[in-house]
Amino acid sequence: MIAEKNGKGPSWAPVDVAAAWEDAQTETQTDVGKLSGDMPLGVFYRGKINGVHAESEAGKSWLACLVAVQEIRARRHVAYIDFEDDAASIVRRLKALGVSREELAEFFHYCNPSGPLTDADESEFQRLISLGGSLAIFDGMTEAMALEGLDGIKAEDVAAWHAKVTKAFAAAQWAVVVLDHVPHDGNRAIGSQHKKSALTGVSYFLDPVHPIGKGVIGKSRLKVEKDRPGWVRANAVPGKTPQHFADLVIDFKDKPMPVANLWPARATEDKGYESEPPERLRKSVLAFVKANPGASKGAVRRGVKGGNGEIDWALEWLSDHAQVSVRKEGQTRKHYPANPAGTLP
Repeated sequence: MIAEKNGKGPSWAPVDVAAAWEDAQTETQTDVGKLSGDMPLGVFYRGKINGVHAESEAGKSWLACLVAVQEIRARRHVAYIDFEDDAASIVRRLKALGVSREELAEFFHYCNPSGPLTDADESEFQRLISLGGSLAIFDGMTEAMALEGLDGIKAEDVAAWHAKVTKAFAAAQWAVVVLDHVPHDGNRAIGSQHKKSALTGVSYFLDPVHPIGKGVIGKSRLKVEKDRPGWVRANAVPGKTPQHFADLVIDFKDKPMPVANLWPARATEDKGYESEPPERLRKSVLAFVKANPGASKGAVRRGVKGGNGEIDWALEWLSDHAQVSVRKEGQTRKHYPANPAGTLP
């Protein structure tokens, strides 16, 4: 009964194909969340079931919270259905990422189920869907299915869980994002291929590069494993699946609150993904910072020959490798040579 009451009427009623014809005139694009920098790309598809899976501590919840903050600041409702953590932990991250108490109270809706979804929960379930928000996060699919007495290895159980829980949100044009685990040293969600098959949007694998934690710059790569609409894959680095789409960077180094970004992956002609900025550009940027200590990013962009995105990448790489230090002075981030010798590793 719960899954049927999604505001769309009887599920076997004929669909308005004339309206579908008009919808088909435009390409389905990601419009929930956004990449950092000048690249106008979204992260998740609205009206679709999207997925992110990764090892523990790779940054799944950080990614979800970063996109949640973007949507909240755009004054759109976000639902976070959490089967793994608690409200204080998630709110702490949202607060660290800059959301205000007033924004949180108005646009963030947190649920922490401890049992299966029953008819007794139906009114609250429908109220949440009726908010007409943009992002619904389900954190912990394996745990969520266990609460329902379902088994992620069985295709019929995976389908049953989505029919009962996530599809009503997608039908109401929320971007549904399901977070799930992979075993350590693995790249497939715990359970079965059916979990991925049930997704109607994009499925990402979050591949850890540097651990996320206080005092360090954490980084994970967001890779495309499945993309039914095709928009994300078309904007990822060409190559074999999974394709590199973006880098999640959570910077806790020398600061009490993190700076979080989701940088687009960069490709080089005939080489696919380039793992680091060209040495020539790194040397040019480092030389400029040595000659102009305290330079802002804008000053570096003006003083070094190259595209803004490439120069920003070189600055980030030099900071990651302890060649450039970044200090916030007033409202501006200033760059200083961290190594007086100015040598590259």
